[in-house]
Amino acid sequence: MKKIAYFLIVLAASCCLLLHVKQPNPQPQPQPVPILPVPPAPPPPVPGSQVEWINFPKQQDRSGGSPFLTDIVSHLPKSMGNQYFSNDRVTWGHETTHGINSHIRNTFAKNHRVGFYVGQDKAAVMSQPKLTLRQIGATVPNNLRGNRHQLYFINQAGDWNDTPLYCFDEWVAYTNGAAVGLETPERTQNEQTVLANSDVMVGTLEFSVYAICACVAIDKYDPNYLSTNTQFKEFVAHELRRSVAIYRKGILMPQYQWETSLARNVRQNQECVAILKKMYGDALTMETLFDGQNFQNNLHEGFKPLFDSGPSRWRADGFTLRNNGLGHRQRD
Repeated sequence: MKKIAYFLIVLAASCCLLLHVKQPNPQPQPQPVPILPVPPAPPPPVPGSQVEWINFPKQQDRSGGSPFLTDIVSHLPKSMGNQYFSNDRVTWGHETTHGINSHIRNTFAKNHRVGFYVGQDKAAVMSQPKLTLRQIGATVPNNLRGNRHQLYFINQAGDWNDTPLYCFDEWVAYTNGAAVGLETPERTQNEQTVLANSDVMVGTLEFSVYAICACVAIDKYDPNYLSTNTQFKEFVAHELRRSVAIYRKGILMPQYQWETSLARNVRQNQECVAILKKMYGDALTMETLFDGQNFQNNLHEGFKPLFDSGPSRWRADGFTLRNNGLGHRQRD
């Protein structure tokens, strides 16, 4: 009995000791990691939004009397004087663009590169493909040749044949001039303000067509340039969007309505359709250019009030673009 009692006492004491031993805290159970949905990939950049611009600030304080023309004329170096002035504001903007492009080409481009000013302190510089201006002109089908084709691809080739992107210099100048035309839709004649019945808007469309045909020619004669020169492809997209948007805006204005089959013909030309497909896929097509409902987004963002406010009341003299363009231009 004593042994049993002693065993019970020891057992009881052991139980008391066990009760007073500090038990470890329970470890938290790992929580399942929530599975979050994978965010969608960002949309690819819009063609024309990746141009590598150089900042080209204004070169002088000068007014053109309207926002975009003021932008252009104030970016002409003061040393070039008044040689590009015209009472016709569209011509003034067009020719001044040539002067600015010449300065950019001789100052920033060099080595047979070219440069173009599109407004808002933005200029683009790029190398040139290995073909001639005549080869580009010959690539343009007969039904895509407007009344400026003879002047710029045949007559001017005597001076500019080794500069194939000379046609882009004209393209940018016509587009800038057409942008000025949107804000200066009237002219004076016999001391009376009359509507400026002019093909100003057709000019920028015509050179947009020539730019697409230039891409067709480059793909034939210098395909490596077309496939590797991102700056060129982005600039083409930027200017196509801008120029066609200006054309679509302006051609609806009574003073700029002009019969032309160029828009219809270029949309039906299989080589032109195919080259846009090759360069931009479905991101930039004839349909997005000519049918897109958001085409006004392609206009100069900085000049939205200009394009959205309808025709202004600026007076301009003597439109000269009706038949043969802006005349012969000497090489500078």
